Amino acid sequence: MKYSPVILPLLLLAVSCGKGFSSPDGRLTVVPDAQTLCVYFHAGDGTEAVLAAEVHLGLITADADLDSALTLTGVSRTRKWAEDYEMPTGKRRHCHNEARERALRFRNPGGVTLEAVVRLFNDGVGLCYRLPDGTETLEDRTAWHIPEETSRWISWDYEGYFPLATTGK
Repeated sequence: MKYSPVILPLLLLAVSCGKGFSSPDGRLTVVPDAQTLCVYFHAGDGTEAVLAAEVHLGLITADADLDSALTLTGVSRTRKWAEDYEMPTGKRRHCHNEARERALRFRNPGGVTLEAVVRLFNDGVGLCYRLPDGTETLEDRTAWHIPEETSRWISWDYEGYFPLATTGK
């Protein structure tokens, strides 16, 4: 899937206006819109952007529906994030990760807020929610829509394998 030359400047405009942000190497970009994140992958020469995923954000808590009619109310400044750690075994003993991070604040029609923290690494996207202490989550409604034929390695279980897939399954 390729975007026309008109779409890429619009994407770059969204990034330059402060809503969107990129990974440290600039090849992954996230642009938030209402309660959806659009994740784009840029070719090495910077001339094309491919929609890698659309991410629907949402949770159901014991106190509120944070899945319907959310509006984006704030975006933090981009923060550089890095970590170093040592592995007891494996191919590499010393590990280093770098990312760029933004917190996105959403509000439901009842005024309850949801904060989503998005980290863009050079080779992936991380997402977590921040809720007030003691908030009981009943259902996670986060949904990743990844276009068919897109190669990806996803595991929903930190102990499981990361199998290659190119279908919606």
